[in-house]
Amino acid sequence: MQEGKLKLFIIYIHRLIKKYLQNKYPKFNIIDYSIKKGGWRVILLIRLNPLFPFNLTNYILSLTSINIFEYTISTFIGKLPGHTIYTLIGWFSGNLSDIIDGKSLLKWWHQLLLFGISGI
Repeated sequence: MQEGKLKLFIIYIHRLIKKYLQNKYPKFNIIDYSIKKGGWRVILLIRLNPLFPFNLTNYILSLTSINIFEYTISTFIGKLPGHTIYTLIGWFSGNLSDIIDGKSLLKWWHQLLLFGISGI
């Protein structure tokens, strides 16, 4: 019973904040319209940009009229390059001692090439 009240309270606060932003900042309506019209492409571009803080974008995008399916798919695709780079950096740094000792399966320049490609 308490969980239902909490969910309703959160939804109510969410709608109040959205209404407040629409009234106080008219540019929010422009942002909402462009995200609604651009859909997954806008979300994908936002996710690929490393300058936007992830938590703040999540909250702002939750206030817009974006479809949950488009949001989920574009967020997943937009996060793949960053996760791939972090994984390759971890793999590369884990094999760094093997590269120095010469025990690596790949030549040092192969791994350097892979590391450079992951930055692109």
